[in-house]
Amino acid sequence: EARACDRTKQRPAQAADYDATTTTLVLAGDLVNKGPKSAEVVAWCRRSGVAAVRGNHDEKCLRLRAALDEDAAAPLDDEYAYVRDLSDEDVAWLADLPYTLALPG
Repeated sequence: EARACDRTKQRPAQAADYDATTTTLVLAGDLVNKGPKSAEVVAWCRRSGVAAVRGNHDEKCLRLRAALDEDAAAPLDDEYAYVRDLSDEDVAWLADLPYTLALPG
């Protein structure tokens, strides 16, 4: 889980000598709401082409964003303020995430 901390997305990948040209990074959901930089993590994941599944926190994020799309003044708890910062591209990317992935064995 990325846990919405932008350092999470870089340090383990760096420590493992992650090379996007030869390795697929797979994230097991909950990309948001577990750290201070949820919007930045989603943007990085989308731009980086990582494989990911949609977790329950990602699902709630999408529900909250849909509510904001209907009523921009809809209230959000502080822990979900990042939902307003997600780009339309990031929301579409999150919405397209599957609930499961089949990985080669």
